[in-house]
Amino acid sequence: YKEFKVNGDGWLVYPGPDMTPWPSVRLENIRDGIEDYECLCLLREAAPGHPLLAPPAEVCGSLTEYLQDPDRITTLRRKVSAALDANL
Repeated sequence: YKEFKVNGDGWLVYPGPDMTPWPSVRLENIRDGIEDYECLCLLREAAPGHPLLAPPAEVCGSLTEYLQDPDRITTLRRKVSAALDANL
């Protein structure tokens, strides 16, 4: 646990105090992505064809081109949440 060779070594959890597991930023981002997917699936069921189901290319244009502004991502998440509230 004392030797890390590269940025995180791909770890999803790290040993915290008294060896309790602490989540990595990588794990938290994976969780956020799963939650985003679940919300979009719910929106697709509640409102097929909703414009938020076809995100703009800036969100994820390709595997190497994606939105990196956390405020913009938060705004999009809030829009999806509001659309779910309005359609459920």
